Amino acid sequence: MAPVNSFNTLFHAQAFWGLMMPVSVSSMAADVIRGYWAQRILWEIGGYVAFYPPTIYRKDHVQAYPFAEEKDLHVNVGRLIKFLNEWRSNKQSLFEKILDLSYAMAEEGFWMEQDVRLTAAWLQDLLAAGYRQPRLMSLEIDRQRATIGEGDMKEFVPKKLPSVHLGVDEIGTVNYEIGNLIKWRKNFGNVVLIMHVSGPVDRVALEWRLLYGRIFKTVIILAEHSNAELAVERCALSHAYKLFENKHIFAQLTMFYLDMCTVPPYANSANHVNNILHFVIRYLPKVFARYGGADGFLFLQDHMILNYWNLLQADKEKLWITDKIAHSWVTIPLESNKEEWFVKQGAMVKQVVGSSPVHFQSKYKESMGEDKIVFCGSELFYVPRQFVEDFGDLVGLVGSLDLHHKIAVPMFFLAMDSPQNFDSEALAGTVFKTNLAANETFSSIYTAQSPAVFPVKVMNEIDFIKRGQSRQR
Repeated sequence: MAPVNSFNTLFHAQAFWGLMMPVSVSSMAADVIRGYWAQRILWEIGGYVAFYPPTIYRKDHVQAYPFAEEKDLHVNVGRLIKFLNEWRSNKQSLFEKILDLSYAMAEEGFWMEQDVRLTAAWLQDLLAAGYRQPRLMSLEIDRQRATIGEGDMKEFVPKKLPSVHLGVDEIGTVNYEIGNLIKWRKNFGNVVLIMHVSGPVDRVALEWRLLYGRIFKTVIILAEHSNAELAVERCALSHAYKLFENKHIFAQLTMFYLDMCTVPPYANSANHVNNILHFVIRYLPKVFARYGGADGFLFLQDHMILNYWNLLQADKEKLWITDKIAHSWVTIPLESNKEEWFVKQGAMVKQVVGSSPVHFQSKYKESMGEDKIVFCGSELFYVPRQFVEDFGDLVGLVGSLDLHHKIAVPMFFLAMDSPQNFDSEALAGTVFKTNLAANETFSSIYTAQSPAVFPVKVMNEIDFIKRGQSRQR
């Protein structure tokens, strides 16, 4: 038997009778006593208790409780377990056995007559609501077991761990898997992962934490709407993404510049002017300030999967961004550019760079000059500790300008350091597909040998499970 309380505990329909909570014992012990009582009845129908990883986020506050409030549990638990193991009933239906056990527990002093009456009333309510009693199973609880000699005993060590949350194929031994976990944690344990979730957070936030939480120092999840219970912070990135994401402009723009065609007509929409850089410009420095001792900060959007085990050799003292990914990092010429949106963005970049300290100006102009800008999706990038202050300064220089984050982030990187000093190889092997063919899916493009894979769409638990299965294959 195992102690089971009422926190995050799921009762299947066949065990609804076990939802009754005794009232004659301390409220601090009632759910655990109920758990032992229900487990013993489960034996009669062939049921069992299963334990799974946590699925809720709760902030615990250390609080001492008087011993008297849990006396019913601490003093009697050993005797209760012994009693339940020895208890037998010859009743012919499940509900009769439940009443029989409740009465016996009152006789033994584990709870009072009040709970016997409560049990009867609860079972009557279940029947009145149309609940059907589960069938009893013929269990030979007292059957004599075969004697096992000392020479026949063998230690059992599980050979595999379900490893979807570790992000590796389920092929290693326990020691191998734990060794990997220790290695990854040692490398990324002081790096903060900042993740923006575009879909409903109540369906995926916990899964993302399970996937990345054991590797990084902490996982900050940002979304359009906050959720205190899931520790999700509000950050309206979707406003800045609205036109690009909904109409796939980014994919078309990059393909245009690769093919030297013209920008799609809706790229001139006035909505672009209002695509203010809410998230990267104004929010990231606030997160940076909370973790003064972190080695660095890794930003990830939820439509990209991170294979962190392929980043062990990446230099955490350098900047990382997808500057080697042709469809993610695109140079936009400004001279004779007829697209008003790019011209305006270029003018704002020139204004920011022109008002920057000399070291920012020199680095940026050395790489770009004034006749072009860089357009980058910024799906994944890393800012080490030594550049955090520079990043914050550049945010301040942008101020209230309507500079789009897909223009601002690459500008920041080019102003902070020369591209030749980036660890460009860290993300160079990223699988990046701007448009999936009709016969392509995430499963078909995913590879565990790549540092990251784009695109992926995870909107609920089912999507997450499908992506996890792809990662395990």
